[in-house]
Amino acid sequence: ASAPAAASERVLLDVVFRGDASAERIQTALRGLGAEVVAGPSPLGRYRIALAPGTDASAAAAGLSAEGTGVASFAEPLRP
Repeated sequence: ASAPAAASERVLLDVVFRGDASAERIQTALRGLGAEVVAGPSPLGRYRIALAPGTDASAAAAGLSAEGTGVASFAEPLRP
């Protein structure tokens, strides 16, 4: 078993933003999570998003990709 991640480590998500999500909506969603884009887009349109330490990655991913209100068509925590 590996050691648990330190609380100070940033949590990362892989995200594909929806084509109809405006840059303003995306920025608002990221600010609300204390998140920032740290890489991307990849050739497949994926971005790497860093969340504030201690953020629940699964909840953040669910919020970003929520049907009707989310700005992402795909959002998944990166597993170490």
